[in-house]
Amino acid sequence: CERLDLIYNWQNPKVQKFVKNIDYIMPGVLRHRLGNTNPQSFIDVCDALNIDTYLKCFKNIEKKEIEIDYNFQESFCKFFYNLGGMQNLYFENKSKNGQVVKVSYDQKIAELLIYLLTTKKLDTTTIFEIAENMFTEGAKPEFSEFILSKKDKHTYAIEDMLNAEKEIPGFFAKSYNNFYKIQKTNTSNKGSQRQLKPTFELFYNYHLNQLSGVTEHNKDIAKVVIGNFEPSTIQDVFEDARVVNAERLGYELNTRIYAILASERLNLLDAIESNNTEELKKYSSCYKRKRKAPNNILQSDLTEEIYISRLKKLDGLINKCETVATKTLKECVNAAQGFTFEWLNKADPLNMVLGKLCNCCSHLEGDGYGIMRASIIHPDVQNLVIKDKKGNIAAKSTIYVNRAEGYAVFNNVEVARGQLQEYQIYDKFILGAKAFMQQYNLENKKPLKIITVGMHRNDLDGPIREYNKKSSLYKAINYGKFGTEELNYEGDSAHEQYVVCESQEMGE
Repeated sequence: CERLDLIYNWQNPKVQKFVKNIDYIMPGVLRHRLGNTNPQSFIDVCDALNIDTYLKCFKNIEKKEIEIDYNFQESFCKFFYNLGGMQNLYFENKSKNGQVVKVSYDQKIAELLIYLLTTKKLDTTTIFEIAENMFTEGAKPEFSEFILSKKDKHTYAIEDMLNAEKEIPGFFAKSYNNFYKIQKTNTSNKGSQRQLKPTFELFYNYHLNQLSGVTEHNKDIAKVVIGNFEPSTIQDVFEDARVVNAERLGYELNTRIYAILASERLNLLDAIESNNTEELKKYSSCYKRKRKAPNNILQSDLTEEIYISRLKKLDGLINKCETVATKTLKECVNAAQGFTFEWLNKADPLNMVLGKLCNCCSHLEGDGYGIMRASIIHPDVQNLVIKDKKGNIAAKSTIYVNRAEGYAVFNNVEVARGQLQEYQIYDKFILGAKAFMQQYNLENKKPLKIITVGMHRNDLDGPIREYNKKSSLYKAINYGKFGTEELNYEGDSAHEQYVVCESQEMGE
């Protein structure tokens, strides 16, 4: 009661509404802190989010219509609290006239979050994802001072951290959770071992150094492994990823590679990745050079941006083929959707973790290991991905092309958790497939006549059935043969397929 009386003295009506619903806004672990802080900064940040529902009286509380909002409120409070809000903490700063003044963490963190939110450098989804993995430990002053520092006049240090979060999911939370462990060895090289201030490079290297054998040649693989697998298994997963990458480079590794000592295995993989022919001679019994690295199915990269730029070159032909050009241009514009397609390069390490990103088994430790591996080492298999407006992968689909018989089969379509715009994703999936067929038929004497998609476990089941017709079954490869004894899922297209596009409708 004393705590509530104290806060009710604030005259701002928003504060009063805020307090009346404190149990719905503040996570339990933080409630007792509110009596010692100014809630106005918290309200200012909420205003920046442009979500007044978090500050109103929640008229529909009795109807339990705020359940989804409450999940975010919990995460947002946790994030704000861990960065230094709500704790009545201060640090010293010099004013322009040289005097030392106390500056509230609460105020500075609020100002930082408002700036990031209003400039769209941070969004509610990212806050939710970071907070979900953070321990509730409150402010770590050195960490907060670091993220509040500026690289230059216009850029805060936290912006590098948020950019790394896109590259290595969990980067921000792990850096916060392990801050004191990371800082422990961040000392000068002199005898005094003076404690150094944290840097972005310190956090970044900490994540990469969790693995043995990381080099310039495989650090991109290390990034996707660290971001998507459990710490207890990432070393084994990383080595497995390196083996798959060696196969992509054209090396056939026999079973002896798993029998030799771990240190020697890493040396062999390093020799392959760095193309060190002298070093490879030591391991001639463990591998043989089988073939060249498989190229992408198409002779050039294909993204929506490239596709649209090529279509613009057709403007002069519109009079001759008005129907085809108009239809194609209309399909490719879909302006406000915010999604784009990309045919992922076979050398991109993201191929190894697409299942992790799209909630399916096609990854290094999943039953769909063979689907993942085939998309990297098989010359007739490749991944199409759909990205949202932030560049995150929203969906993936693996295609197999039968060059001899002129058809292709998508295994199915997997959509990332939380991506609800299935019809928009469907539009981009269809557009990506049509763009592929057009480009393939320009590059090959034997054209593709039809592309189909498997319907088992297909996340776009609704729109595909609504807008497409059922197909006869076209045989894909058995993906299980590219897996292991335990991880040998055959694929999803064997029992039912629908037509994605045909050469006739493409104007071929």
